[in-house]
Amino acid sequence: MNTGRADQEKAIKKTGNVPLESNSYGVCGQKFAEEKVMVFVYGTLKRGFGNHWLVEEMIAGGHAEFVGMARSEVRYPLVCGPYHVPFLLYLDGFGEHVFGEVYAIDAHALQRFDELEGTTKGHYVRRPIRLRLLKMAAAADDGLESQAYFAANSYTAEMWKKTRHNCLSSYSVEAAKNYVSRNERPTHLSFLDHINIFLSQKSPSSAPAAPPEITAAHC
Repeated sequence: MNTGRADQEKAIKKTGNVPLESNSYGVCGQKFAEEKVMVFVYGTLKRGFGNHWLVEEMIAGGHAEFVGMARSEVRYPLVCGPYHVPFLLYLDGFGEHVFGEVYAIDAHALQRFDELEGTTKGHYVRRPIRLRLLKMAAAADDGLESQAYFAANSYTAEMWKKTRHNCLSSYSVEAAKNYVSRNERPTHLSFLDHINIFLSQKSPSSAPAAPPEITAAHC
């Protein structure tokens, strides 16, 4: 077998890439197949939500393609923070199996996603996540290694204590109805300022006590 072809087939098998001739977005070339990264989006990057414009832009430019719907293989807390912004907390075994969309993206799109999620500013951190791709009948089927944007370590424990009573399995239209976009938030405060203000507000007295297992070591 031709060495280049063998390498391409290995890349396809590793990433779950569809054959180039059946790629509905017309993305072609061995370089894209080898460098693509699977990214799981669970919040405003999903179709129908406020930041999906970036995904559409990347697809139009040949930097991304839709892979399918998926859910997390283990449970994670998906919660809403300030301005009903969604946060996925890296506390596996708590919360719910989280549903979202998977996209295969190249290095350019990954950089744009990282910028949007503020990975260099302490907003979110990109971590590996194990997923189950979903078929049309909504039954879990194929496993997939992906990346997802989790809440930064610096505030994960406090965010859990604040929001543990309201974990979601999906960031739905209903959950996002009070979402406030970036350009409508006070401009003199940073995103971390908004998070800290949110966390400093008194929680409802009826909220259950935090499980003793949650400590800084989990974050």
